[in-house]
Amino acid sequence: MQILVVYQKSDRKVIATFELNTIITEMNVLVIPGVSYLVSSKKDIFCTANDGQVFVKEI
Repeated sequence: MQILVVYQKSDRKVIATFELNTIITEMNVLVIPGVSYLVSSKKDIFCTANDGQVFVKEI
């Protein structure tokens, strides 16, 4: 399973996550200023702040 993560570039705060049940080899992504995405098969890419906000770790 792959995970698609959408996050803010400035502070790496997670906006949304999607679990993909099929392996994605190619995709087209809408470019939104200040937003980035990551596709990973790892689940340990997140960290949670003391206030409960979720961020993407530096990979």
